[in-house]
Amino acid sequence: VGNKLAIADTYSAYRIIANTPEHIEFVIDYPPYPAGNDTIYESKHFWMDLGTYFYDVEATVRTASGKDLIYAVGLTDFGHAEVTCNQSDGYLSLLEHINDENGTIGGAIVASPSDILDYRKIGNDQLICFSVKSGSKVRFRVGAGWSKDLRFDPIETKWLKHVQNSLLK
Repeated sequence: VGNKLAIADTYSAYRIIANTPEHIEFVIDYPPYPAGNDTIYESKHFWMDLGTYFYDVEATVRTASGKDLIYAVGLTDFGHAEVTCNQSDGYLSLLEHINDENGTIGGAIVASPSDILDYRKIGNDQLICFSVKSGSKVRFRVGAGWSKDLRFDPIETKWLKHVQNSLLK
């Protein structure tokens, strides 16, 4: 709202749907929170399968007024990230070298390209924005990788390939 983020507080309720060695799935509900002159109600459904570096999210958001909203999902940039936004494939990726001891972190959000309104930077947050009708769902995938994990070595080339293999079709 007005180029400022309206952020949910810590979740107020949760439901575990599945918790097996191969799959986790749960829903969290947030307490209502202000966004300008409106109030947002939000619930998120998460699921992740063993052996993946991405988890899926389906967020349901509605406004008290019934008005449509811009819903943003983001990654924090600590000041020297290499940021890649790809509208045609539907992803936002960043690589950030922390230091030689701790290595480089990769993070990404992927979504259906047709669902993405635009990409924005607000403060240190790199964002994918969606235009959402009140009461509807937004689906996206979030993941991370680390240069000290040999599956991502060298992370500068393997991370982006991993992101591209995780796109929503």
